[in-house]
Amino acid sequence: MPASMAGSRGGVSIAPQNLSVSLFSPSGEGKGIRALSSSPPYTRRPETVTVIINNGCQLDCDHCYLQLEELNGPILSTDEWKRALEGILESQPRRLCFSGKEVLLGAQGPRLLCHACRLRDEKNLDTDVGLITNGLNLLEYRDEILDADPDYLDISMDGIEEDHDAVRGEGAFERALPAADWASRQFGDRFFITLTVQRQNHRRFREAVEFFAGRGVQNINVGFYHETPYSAHEIALSQSDIARFYRRLQTQKIGAPGTNIFFDLDLHQRPALTSFLQSELFSPQLVRRSPEGEVYVRHTAGGEAQLIFRLAPFPTGGWRSCRITPEGDYLLAEDTLNTENYGRRALGNLREQEYNFGKVHREALRSERFREVLDEYETEILPS
Repeated sequence: MPASMAGSRGGVSIAPQNLSVSLFSPSGEGKGIRALSSSPPYTRRPETVTVIINNGCQLDCDHCYLQLEELNGPILSTDEWKRALEGILESQPRRLCFSGKEVLLGAQGPRLLCHACRLRDEKNLDTDVGLITNGLNLLEYRDEILDADPDYLDISMDGIEEDHDAVRGEGAFERALPAADWASRQFGDRFFITLTVQRQNHRRFREAVEFFAGRGVQNINVGFYHETPYSAHEIALSQSDIARFYRRLQTQKIGAPGTNIFFDLDLHQRPALTSFLQSELFSPQLVRRSPEGEVYVRHTAGGEAQLIFRLAPFPTGGWRSCRITPEGDYLLAEDTLNTENYGRRALGNLREQEYNFGKVHREALRSERFREVLDEYETEILPS
């Protein structure tokens, strides 16, 4: 599972605008993050809300950080989730993402997806509604998903069969591939393969891209493995591994014309972000901003695929990305990758606030924890 808080986030519109704030500058012998010349827009409207509707999955992936033996309270019922989704959509986030642990494990996920998409259409909202899944049950619910008509759909696959099965279990690739083929045909440029780069697969990234591109996949979303105290240590990448990965991207022809490869680089993935800023792939002059506010650098890989590096070298919790857990707890993005801390990091509960997401979200942005995240960024991350 990638460290990205919401799967692909539906890609990024490549229509560059001039960057109004100076985000980057050379630092020392390499290239590093510089203090923002103006503060990020901590608005009341969240960019992305991810809902984790259950704590179950058919797989036991080595790189999964969503490992909870038990929840902090009773899981929201379907009716409660519907009320919660209505409250979330009233806040009109740019994206609503349905995630796991596995969103299509049982009928609740498809029903809630249909409910959210129906609300989106009835209220004529500009919120993109999508889902990220391991694909194993996708074909079972294909009719419901087609009826919902999500704005984007992600399937997590970790490369070619050898690499996928090494972290997800024997036979997982063969079981997921028919769903990926179906989704690619049905959703076209709304479909994404989401791939987590780690020690098992990083040397065969090119083979993975070419395999999926050869099956008609237009978009591949890439995150880097984030090790937690309870996930696999042996598949973590070193800083030198990441640097070599970027050098291969510079020199290899990857994918095919029409293939887009999105890399999410934020403070959750600081080693990958830092290595990118120190690589030949980065220059401050290359930084662009999309109409939606995504800051990115774009390259063409040897005349083939488009490489789009989405950069967020600042806190993203709350205003940009937040998460709702199965029991209705609200978490900042910074607090989502270590489930051992979920209980003490939750900044509110939708059930306790009568499913008023807007109220919980506003209180989170006024919380001591949110200020701690900003202070840590200003006093520890930027100076380093």
